[in-house]
Amino acid sequence: LVYFGTYATANLFDSFNAIQHDLDPSIVCSTPAKFAATTTVSSSLCIFKDAYFSRMASGAPVPLLSYALFSLRDAVTIYASFNLPNMLAPKLAEFPFSSITPFAEIFKSDESRLKMAQLFMPAASQIVSTPMHLLGLDLCARRSWMPIRERLSVIRQYTGFAAPLRMMRALPSFGIGSVANTGFRKSMMTRV
Repeated sequence: LVYFGTYATANLFDSFNAIQHDLDPSIVCSTPAKFAATTTVSSSLCIFKDAYFSRMASGAPVPLLSYALFSLRDAVTIYASFNLPNMLAPKLAEFPFSSITPFAEIFKSDESRLKMAQLFMPAASQIVSTPMHLLGLDLCARRSWMPIRERLSVIRQYTGFAAPLRMMRALPSFGIGSVANTGFRKSMMTRV
């Protein structure tokens, strides 16, 4: 449900943008409106899920700061999944390694550069979003007041373990999912 809602919203905004600006309907956009709408839908669905599991684990309501951290975590992931690839893909041709033999084929076309950016940006974003996620969970699990240094120490301790796991989770859902969605949307738009 989370991913269906997220991709449906992204596709709708791509279609609205194409109609509004008289573009090829298969074009993927990176507009602020798409980012805001996709983040709102994805965050709402994901936070609802996270809050449900958090309440199951602790029985207490989720603190507002945890909701804020989960929202920020999702905004980072959505931005990296739906907006950054379109901005980063053209720049990949300028990277020094793009002319080296094993990479030259991968970076030769706009489409292949976009696919690479779509695959890797969601996973890379977990370096930034994982500490937010862990702090939100820590606030749910340890509700008593404690110095921020103590909380950050725990976050630092678990980030090295949690970030690669979250990267592995983001790769199929937003990396491969984004590439597949772009291809699926493009093939469907040619039939319209």
